[in-house]
Amino acid sequence: DAEDEGYYVITEATALNDFEEFELSGFPSDGWYVINPDNSRSWNAYNGIIGRNGAPSRVGFMNNFIYTPGEVDTFVTEVYDLSGTDAPGLTFDLPKAQRAGGTGDALQVDISIDCGATWINLYDKNGFDLATVPGAVTSFWTPDTGSDWRLEQLDLAAYIGEEVQFRFVNVSNGGNGTFIDNVYVL
Repeated sequence: DAEDEGYYVITEATALNDFEEFELSGFPSDGWYVINPDNSRSWNAYNGIIGRNGAPSRVGFMNNFIYTPGEVDTFVTEVYDLSGTDAPGLTFDLPKAQRAGGTGDALQVDISIDCGATWINLYDKNGFDLATVPGAVTSFWTPDTGSDWRLEQLDLAAYIGEEVQFRFVNVSNGGNGTFIDNVYVL
C-alpha cells in the first residue's frame, strides 16, 4: 500500500479527445500496460499492417493463431476524465478473421470508475460476431485492405463526469490474430 510506505501516488486523468494510433508512441501507449498471466504470448505491436485508411500502420496485436486456447491477455489504458462533455464515447478500429466454426476468439472491453478495482463490461463479442470479414480463414490472416476493418463505437453517457479507465481483454480460442488501432476517447 502506497500510504504505508510514506508516499502517495497521484494520477492526473487525461482529458477527452485522446487519440491513440500507436504510430508515434508504440504499443502499448504511454500510461498503458499489458497483463500477461502466463508470461507467454501477449499483446504487442505489429508494424506495417494495412490500416482502416488503406495505408501501412502500427497496431496492437494478439496472435491467437499460435496461442493456447483459453488464455486471457489484457491491455489497460490510462485514466480519462469524462467531465466537460455531454456525449462521451470510446471508439476503436478492429479487423478480425474467424479461423473456423465454433465460438472462436473473444474480445471484451470493460470500464472502471475506481482505478481498476472493479470492471463493468461494455463490449463482448466472439466468433463470427467479432469477425470483420466473412467466412472462415484457415491460415494466419492479416488485413490487406481498409475494408477489412470495422469501427467499433461505445456510448459512455452513463459515465459523464467520471474518471475512467478501459481494459481490452482477449480470450484466445485457437482463432486468428486480433488487431486494435486508433483508440479514441471522445
